Amino acid sequence: MALFRQMKFKPSVELTVTSRIIAALSEETPACAFMIVKSPEREAAFDFSLPTDYLLSHRLYQTTDTPPLPAELLNDDNELVSLRSLFSYYPQRKLMLLKDRSHGALLDGQVADLPDSVKYYRWGSHQYDSDIQMLVRDRGEYIQAYPYDIQREAQNYPEITFQSAAIAGNSAIKTGHMMCNRNPATADFLSTVNDALRKLYHQPVFLEAHLKFNDPSAHDALILGLKKLQQL
Repeated sequence: MALFRQMKFKPSVELTVTSRIIAALSEETPACAFMIVKSPEREAAFDFSLPTDYLLSHRLYQTTDTPPLPAELLNDDNELVSLRSLFSYYPQRKLMLLKDRSHGALLDGQVADLPDSVKYYRWGSHQYDSDIQMLVRDRGEYIQAYPYDIQREAQNYPEITFQSAAIAGNSAIKTGHMMCNRNPATADFLSTVNDALRKLYHQPVFLEAHLKFNDPSAHDALILGLKKLQQL
């Protein structure tokens, strides 16, 4: 990771499932989790770094086995008006979700507002590849995923065509952060991390790492997103 190379720091890493991250950070031992999306609940309990990574934001994905979203559910920008509008229209369909994963405040709020009958929760440590696999296997009709993950996994399903829609009000760029428990050691660590990130945003390696695995159609938006990070 370019950040740690710049800091000349080698972290001790422990893999865990998403649902156990909060418990792990609730212990007194200084600890941080990586590539975490902020939410109001998390910000109330933990400290965050500046963005360590960023992607084009989540979209609602389906396969072409599910009929396209009807025009009356879309706004003038062809965005889905809301998840509530979708599942009021199709109450028998399912949105597949990973337990305790955040998609950001707006989408988390919309998911919380949905009836339990349309939510299909799974457990595990895999982030989006398992969601995509379940979508392909018709365990439900919809997932919320990053375009990056769909592009990466689509090559494993050459017989499947994915289609998507942005969700109105959702930010164009989603950022990941280090999330740390609160004690003097992690406060000092985050200060060092943020100093290193402000320098890294201006180095070609940071942008190159984000462009490398994204479709060229996403590059202009990612370059614009970097300009915003450089102002932090």
